[in-house]
Amino acid sequence: MVDDLIPGGGVYPPEDVAEGKLFGILSYVTCGIIAILSLVQKSNAFALFHAKQALGLGIAMFAIVFPLSVISMVVSWLSSFLGLLVGLVGFVPGLAGLALAVFGAFAASKGQYAPLPFIGPKIEELFKSIQKEG
Repeated sequence: MVDDLIPGGGVYPPEDVAEGKLFGILSYVTCGIIAILSLVQKSNAFALFHAKQALGLGIAMFAIVFPLSVISMVVSWLSSFLGLLVGLVGFVPGLAGLALAVFGAFAASKGQYAPLPFIGPKIEELFKSIQKEG
């Protein structure tokens, strides 16, 4: 199946997909917290792929939304209207992150290898040294 392709070729074993679906879905739903467990365990290639994607998404969202939130708080001390505008600007990446998390969780629930749009390939490159053990 084309949807089950592993980066670099091959196919996920059906037992990896069946066992890894729950961890894959939970990785996105918990903003990457469960992803850390999958990264430490590293025994299921499917769960590990989705854990890396979810963790990368969580890191990217933190790196974008946290500074915007701080800027919004500081600016709101000066002007509540400007603080609101900056807060609304921070809302857009938050919605984008939510959409990407839903995409990833849906792909994991269907048993698909599907990198996140826009940032998935960069996440794969960033975490390429983390591989399944055994």
